[in-house]
Amino acid sequence: MKKRLAEEISSPDWTEKKIEKELDRLALEANKNASINRPSYLDAPSGTRDFYPPDLFVRNWLFGKFKEVAAEFGFVEYDAPVLEHVELYERKAGEEIVDQMYNFVDKEGDHVTLRPEMTPTLARLVLNQTNLSTGEVAVEGGLPLKWFSIPQCWRFETTQRGRKREHYQWNMDMVGVEHVHAEVELLAAASSFFRKCQIGPDVVGIKVNSRKVLEALLAKYGVSKQDKDKDGGDLFSKACVIIDKLDKIGACAVKEELAKIGISEESSLAILKALDAPSIEALAEIVIDDDGSSSASEAIAEVQRLFSLAKDYGFDDYLIFDASVVRGLAYYTGIVWEAFDRRGELRAIMGGGRYDRLLELYGGKACANIPCVGFGFGDCVIMELLNDLNLVPRFTGSGVDYVVCAYNQDLYGKAAWIASQLRASGKKVDLMPTPKKKVANSFKHADVSGARRMVFVAPDEVERSVVRIKDLRSKDPTTGEAIQVDVPLNELHTVDQRIQSVMEKAPAVFDLAAWKSTYLEKGKTSSAAVMDDFWSTFDKKNWSIWKAVYDYPDDNEDLESTKIIVTDFMEKTKSLSDSCFGVMQIYSSLEIEGLWLVRGEDPELLFGTNEDTSWFTWSQLGPDPSDQVKSAVAELWTPTDSPNNKEIADMQIFT
Repeated sequence: MKKRLAEEISSPDWTEKKIEKELDRLALEANKNASINRPSYLDAPSGTRDFYPPDLFVRNWLFGKFKEVAAEFGFVEYDAPVLEHVELYERKAGEEIVDQMYNFVDKEGDHVTLRPEMTPTLARLVLNQTNLSTGEVAVEGGLPLKWFSIPQCWRFETTQRGRKREHYQWNMDMVGVEHVHAEVELLAAASSFFRKCQIGPDVVGIKVNSRKVLEALLAKYGVSKQDKDKDGGDLFSKACVIIDKLDKIGACAVKEELAKIGISEESSLAILKALDAPSIEALAEIVIDDDGSSSASEAIAEVQRLFSLAKDYGFDDYLIFDASVVRGLAYYTGIVWEAFDRRGELRAIMGGGRYDRLLELYGGKACANIPCVGFGFGDCVIMELLNDLNLVPRFTGSGVDYVVCAYNQDLYGKAAWIASQLRASGKKVDLMPTPKKKVANSFKHADVSGARRMVFVAPDEVERSVVRIKDLRSKDPTTGEAIQVDVPLNELHTVDQRIQSVMEKAPAVFDLAAWKSTYLEKGKTSSAAVMDDFWSTFDKKNWSIWKAVYDYPDDNEDLESTKIIVTDFMEKTKSLSDSCFGVMQIYSSLEIEGLWLVRGEDPELLFGTNEDTSWFTWSQLGPDPSDQVKSAVAELWTPTDSPNNKEIADMQIFT
């Protein structure tokens, strides 16, 4: 089309290139103005998330931290289907989770659900390796088990900040350890994760309590585990679920809810007062009988032992005793904990505890002696916290090592062969399926994708049985430009060594005295002549950081001439390293007293006027300012043969 338009448009101003740009502009404008009703099915279901590549980079980074900590603590990974039997979750009454399941009857008539949590699945897996008549766990290596998983879980609940209807959860569980050492190990792992993410105990705390202590407390005020509510349900379990809401709904609402299940106001007030105990010792004074025979004594000692071991382990600064921490799930039997945001802005970050009776619930009384401890650590809340604290790394590009591009379609086969050779050597390679129209666009694609190196398969090099490889992230110390090497096609495995040898070269040294001598001997005085001489006496490829001076043109009205010279100067230096800069200062006896130049992309940015001093300046110093300069040599001199008697001053060459 552009050729036809070029023929039909008579104006010489409309070249094919200009027509192509105009067509692209019009197409872009048309796309912006186009409107269409988007169908709702293009949106993710309510409460769920899409993970585009940048999002998945972040998610994988988080999961990598989870897995790193798990491996450091000797845990091994497991997984299971996201679909489970409904019966697995229909446990004791009073749990919200039963009403939040994504459950349905499948085509075979089975009642199934998307798993709302992973712990019952873990119990099922362990029981499948257990003799249900004896309770013996026949897992290779025996007990204890140290397992972890990062499952996707589903709950139909109200969405809010840090809560979705689907989320991923880092589960860490230990099976077969009956004493508090298991809790200590799991809490140490959680604390280690926080430290790895630079989240200190000043930001996150972990509240610790014991269900056994709570059981003794409630029993003291008339609520035992054997009691039933007015509907015949488990009174203790229902009371735990209500108390677990204390931080969310407040003491008054908790008292009202306890009254609904038959707990008196007097008992409720006493329970609430006890839950406000500032320490485990203070709570012990309330729940332990005067003769010291209370069943709570052992539970109190267990919590105290945990805090003592945490101090020995070195993570006690994260721990806080809080008698109100209950954890809403009915299967917890011992110590429980919950990590929280000390700023008070987010809901619980993670939670866990001991659940020694869960396997008995599913496998029978013979499995009553299989102790379990674990925690669940969701991805939603921790990502909110990490984002608030600006602790999420920035991920750019695709993570490939090489981008391989063919000059044209005829060379695509050779490019594919080169890509396969690089992949065979363990490199990650993006082979561009369609060559770009402009070579610069191919290099831009490689840079944006985050590739370290660009392989441009061109006919001249292929004819010589080599390929040119450009390192986009390293600079040649002698030129300041990106390193380029021609590598024989049968030696692609040597790319690293060849680039390393270039990086080890020493930078060249500029001879200031020789340049000044040449200038004086030849009597060059005009700006253009000085520039020509400057570029002829040293190769710009030998310089990445420099400062040069030349005299100003004829008079202060000749601004356009200055622009031309400066533009030429910019063009000659724009290939220098982005991490380097150049500065030119010109002194003149005329009204314009000075001009500063710093390497940039647009020469027009150089010319801003300060009327008070008549200076022309460009203030931006570029990406790497003068604090990177290591040393300088400065001289002040004036040519004797300058016809206009102008000064050339402040000559400095930086190395």
